Amino acid sequence: MGLAATQVRLLQLTSRQHRIEYQAQRIQAQKLQLANESDRVYNDYMAALDAKKVQYKYVETDGTVSYRDATFNTMFGGYNMGVQTPYALEILNGDDAGKFYVANEDMKKAYEAQVWQSITDAELKNKYGIEIDDNNREEYQKKYAGEKFALDYLKATKNITTLDDVDVAESSYYINLYAALTESGDKGVKVFDTANYGDDYEWLTNMLANGEILLHKYDTEAGDDGKGAWMEVSVSTDSLLQEVVDEKELKKAEAIYESETTRINRKDTQYDTLLSQTETERNAIKTEMDSLKQVRNDNIEKTFKLFS
Repeated sequence: MGLAATQVRLLQLTSRQHRIEYQAQRIQAQKLQLANESDRVYNDYMAALDAKKVQYKYVETDGTVSYRDATFNTMFGGYNMGVQTPYALEILNGDDAGKFYVANEDMKKAYEAQVWQSITDAELKNKYGIEIDDNNREEYQKKYAGEKFALDYLKATKNITTLDDVDVAESSYYINLYAALTESGDKGVKVFDTANYGDDYEWLTNMLANGEILLHKYDTEAGDDGKGAWMEVSVSTDSLLQEVVDEKELKKAEAIYESETTRINRKDTQYDTLLSQTETERNAIKTEMDSLKQVRNDNIEKTFKLFS
């Protein structure tokens, strides 16, 4: 091969060598991206292993006990015979901080109808058959308002005429609920978005975990007089609540993890094959280039000897 032809071939091989090296760099970058994806998939899976959901103690009609996923509809949306202890839900952050969630507009109207209502001592005496004075006035005013709230709401939703038309436990639930709602003072209440989140246990679990809402629980033996009061509680301290692994999300995470891991491994194998091919070609080019350089150098040496 002549000197000129050798030089042309060397230039071609050098150009090809640069393209191969660039291609190898791109493949390495893609393998690094795959490694990052693998880390993300693993971390997502580990997060799913740690994911919890809140459940509450439910008493079946036959007396057996089970635990069910805690949602707004089952714990706060109204009387649920299986939930023996009333709970209330307070908003902690944002413009609605301090308000309590109520299930619907009927419950909100029943609450607001009592807030500005005044009741005279004579009316309280007539209803409860007891003399009203400074020592018991507030107690019986709250009692009256709670009963009126329960009656107004049940009239709107069950078409009853008196509280005697429902089970005592049900009427007590709404009477006690009113006591919790009044803790918001002049902040009022807010209707919960039951259409989108009423049965969403993930929403409730996440909001509790993030400190966006606070649980209140009615204790029949609490209060200064031991007649019952609302207490702030947490999932970790309430004996009727528990946190468990979210099996549904865990199974979903396992399926995603296995699928993504298979895809990443398959892609990584493809990249390794490409890298092996580029390395083989690079070595072949290097060998040919070394040979051509030797031929070129031999030609140059012969030429100089000819004219020396």
